[in-house]
Amino acid sequence: MDPAVSGKSSVTPAPYGQACTNCSRAKYRCIYRSDRRECERCHRLEKECVPSVSRRLAGRRSTGPRTVDLEEKIQDLMALLRNQAAGDVDSHVDPPAASIVTPAPSDELHSNRTVGDYGSGTGSGKSFTPETAGPVHSEPVAQGDGVYRAILQAEREPSLLLSAFEIRPHQAEDCLAYFQTHMLNSFPFMYLRPDITTRQLREWYPFLWFNIMAVTAKQRVTDQESSMTDSIKRFVAQKTVVDNEASLDLLLGLLVFMNWFHYHHKGRSYIIIMVALASSLISDMGLNKASHATTQVTTPCNNDRQVPPQDAKTAAGRRAVLAHFLLVSQISYAQKKIDPPEWTSYLDECLQTVTLYPEWSGDEQLAAQLKVQLLVDQISRGPWKNQEYQPSISYTSTLQAQLERIKTQLPRSLGQNVNMTCQLLYTELVIQDAILTKQAISPHFPNYQRQQLVETHLTTIMRCFDSFFAIPSDQFPGVSFIRWCQMAHDLILLHRLYVLDEPSWDRAAARERVDLFNLCDRLVRLLGETAASCGSTPGGDDNIFIRFSRMIWSMCSTWWAELQSTERIQQTGSNQRQLQGPWSGPNMDTDFGVMSGATNGGYSAVAHPFTPRADDAWLDEIFNME
Repeated sequence: MDPAVSGKSSVTPAPYGQACTNCSRAKYRCIYRSDRRECERCHRLEKECVPSVSRRLAGRRSTGPRTVDLEEKIQDLMALLRNQAAGDVDSHVDPPAASIVTPAPSDELHSNRTVGDYGSGTGSGKSFTPETAGPVHSEPVAQGDGVYRAILQAEREPSLLLSAFEIRPHQAEDCLAYFQTHMLNSFPFMYLRPDITTRQLREWYPFLWFNIMAVTAKQRVTDQESSMTDSIKRFVAQKTVVDNEASLDLLLGLLVFMNWFHYHHKGRSYIIIMVALASSLISDMGLNKASHATTQVTTPCNNDRQVPPQDAKTAAGRRAVLAHFLLVSQISYAQKKIDPPEWTSYLDECLQTVTLYPEWSGDEQLAAQLKVQLLVDQISRGPWKNQEYQPSISYTSTLQAQLERIKTQLPRSLGQNVNMTCQLLYTELVIQDAILTKQAISPHFPNYQRQQLVETHLTTIMRCFDSFFAIPSDQFPGVSFIRWCQMAHDLILLHRLYVLDEPSWDRAAARERVDLFNLCDRLVRLLGETAASCGSTPGGDDNIFIRFSRMIWSMCSTWWAELQSTERIQQTGSNQRQLQGPWSGPNMDTDFGVMSGATNGGYSAVAHPFTPRADDAWLDEIFNME
């Protein structure tokens, strides 16, 4: 036999997976020698040939028994939770209904400072968000009753936010219903399903729920309000500063807190701090910038309506960041202590998305309010805000034309919206005020163009008050803090026209058209009725609406004394009727401390002196009393 052939047949390659250790490490082909004691490579290198230990691959288990095991474990877990919940109910006294447990960190509701985006669900149906369908259930226990999830959360984290008052379940439902039907209409910063219950809202957004209860609960006393406010401030400080957390729940709760800030009065205004905290939350969650990755979602629809692309930001986050800009811009113009926020290209993209793809009627209103507020923002950013310059008539005419264009483009559903009407009229008033702030060019010669502007200004002020009084009486407890600031500004502008001394301005004719003190009387009566509807007790002095009324009464007293001194009006005569009009003079009602018409003839400006208390200093800022 040929030796080459015989030599070739004397070697045998190692089967797959049975190469020696040295060849396996070197990734070398292992060929056994004829005696099969060692391989050719180990023999040539004079190494010890150690066979490798073969490992048998585990066979794939069938999914059927595994699924059955998981179902049995879930059933056992649910039974254990039911027994535990029943034991807790039997062994513990019912806690206060308003105690709130902060949810444990989760991908849906909680975000660490290093996490910037909120996920949006994608599926064969419509895309779900926490607002529209509740958070995505990532735990089996979350599929059951929400009370089990709350029990687990209570074990993980102690309760940090406790209210100072107990609220019954049916009262909480009434408060939530009032918030949905009356308060969201003026500030549509979020969408709440019509069928959502207060228990569901409290489970997923506890801080938001607590803030809603704080501004809607009627039966409250001063100690309760103060304790609620202090609890909110401590909770926000703990979560944002100490725990370094950021969540949509915190942001939405702060928006409620700031928009109805007058329910949290105490000392000097600290709304600037809350604005800064809300801005920090937005930055930490990355809601102020576009996502790096966007996911296109195809949603089956029964109509031809376009579906917007869904990115890592949910619609709730987009809505919240737009509402934050709107609110901060309004606060900045009202109080002059906060710089107006910057309008970015991403905010413009969010506005376009909300405009083109509204998910509920509030989105249309939010988009319209933002477009109107951007005009006010241009006024507040102008160089004339320091009283050194004055905008040209052509510039203000351009802004007025843009405002008229927005009016014509409003959806039909917003045509009769009283909150939208109030904002449109106030924006028109701001545009006019920007050019009328400066004195007339010549104090000795009439300026008919300026006279026309002042006449238009007075007409707009009257329309502002007409629209304000057109708000249904049951909605005044839900009027936002900004709307009350705008009402105070309207009152101050009317007083300025009342005392304006220019050759082209007929003050007597203006006073015949509108009576400043009659408006003050109506406002104070309205505030007294609102205080009574909010549960103010007879003789109470700490309700915020009572204090509003006292501040307006104090302003009217001062203005009346100044007019009497300037005009040298006698206590009798036609001139007194001209100044006083149908208002016969206010007295302080003994029940609620509000101003009402007196039966006697004259009015003494010092009949009921009013000295603002130490914690009314922020009211002085609103009414420019300092």
